[in-house]
Amino acid sequence: MGFTRAAGAHDVGLTGFCSAAWACLLAAARVHVELVILLNPAVWDVRPGAHLTQPRTSESDRVRAPDRAPLKSRVRGWARLAARRVLPEPVWWRLARSGRIGAPAGMITPLALQGTRVRLLFGHKEASAFRERRGDRLTGRFSARGLVEAFEGEDIDHSLLSLRAREVVTARLSEWVSAK
Repeated sequence: MGFTRAAGAHDVGLTGFCSAAWACLLAAARVHVELVILLNPAVWDVRPGAHLTQPRTSESDRVRAPDRAPLKSRVRGWARLAARRVLPEPVWWRLARSGRIGAPAGMITPLALQGTRVRLLFGHKEASAFRERRGDRLTGRFSARGLVEAFEGEDIDHSLLSLRAREVVTARLSEWVSAK
């Protein structure tokens, strides 16, 4: 990022799709950027490799570890699901910001606090996972200041294979990038 500023660029931003959105969050945590746009981010865990071992869950899915998984792994999965659903708000935020649980707050809050604008663009499935991890409460905290904004497009499939999904994403990206 330093080379872009050395070349005279003032407004530096990052855009990432799916797992690259996660990489953009990690990069933005190290080097300040003005804008981060995340398209269909599916992973909300800052611990390296955590997304490779955790079962993906949503409200419509039940956590069921494979029968061959060690008991310890199954218990951890059930504990994570319980934490998402029943922890009191102050405890949830503290755990999320410390990186002990996978949640949008742990990755987005530090960026918003340093003034980085974060824009999230979701399909229905990813938006559901975002809400399950209390991301909607996060956007509420920072949206009044224009720092975090989320958009859920019903026509958006995860891989952006449909023409309508690409049109919706292109329009929203153009709007966000042109806004200062």
